[in-house]
Amino acid sequence: MERIKAARLTRRREQLRACQARFRQKQRGLKLQEQQRMKEEIQQIRDGIKWLKLEHRSLKLRGKFKPSPFNVVSEVLHFIDTTLQSPWRVANPEVMKSHTDTRRSLALLQTVLTPDVAMGELRGFDVLMEQLQRYSQYFGEPRIQLERIETLAPGVLRATTTLSLTITETTMKSVFQLPKKTNGEEIDKSMWTRLEGKRICCSCSINFLFDDESGRVERLELCIDLMAPLLRAVKGLGDVTEVLRNALLTSEGVLTGI
Repeated sequence: MERIKAARLTRRREQLRACQARFRQKQRGLKLQEQQRMKEEIQQIRDGIKWLKLEHRSLKLRGKFKPSPFNVVSEVLHFIDTTLQSPWRVANPEVMKSHTDTRRSLALLQTVLTPDVAMGELRGFDVLMEQLQRYSQYFGEPRIQLERIETLAPGVLRATTTLSLTITETTMKSVFQLPKKTNGEEIDKSMWTRLEGKRICCSCSINFLFDDESGRVERLELCIDLMAPLLRAVKGLGDVTEVLRNALLTSEGVLTGI
């Protein structure tokens, strides 16, 4: 009799433990679901805030009065920096433009740039978007920070900025075209090894030329100083010359032939 009672008590305890384990597992599941729901709600709020900010800027630029040239320059640089940091930045331009935030930003940008806006020999929104995509693809964590804006002449403003880039293996192979051999012999890779992973800060000026009639930007003129930061990263001027010898980067900051 005692054995039967003990066996029943043991089974009962096992049942209670199993029930408690199921309860705890269910509670953990509910907690995870609640955490996920809260994450999604927070992200929705953040997306909503970003959308409201974009709408606010867009309304200001589309308002009754034309935006000042200084505001236009600031908005363009904000768009460039935001796009360089966006998670879809390494996608092709069509994918980039399919994203809601990018579409809103582009709509805003089209209010301040002419449809055939030029940069060097490039023209139009699509090619400018492609340049942003290339910078994000071939350099690590590109950032552009505005330092100051000044008037050079009527209808011409200059933005002085700092362009920060990390030199990656992709940068060396695709932009600087790291040579494999020289005269049939293996090259000295010590210089290139020193460059890989370096974070360089380049002085960058951008001239904004405005169309007299529309008040929109019709041309961007870039000048990026790569020499000074590269000189700090390698041994001397000869090394810098070697790095830039076959670089697919024009003096106007355009990535070509990649």
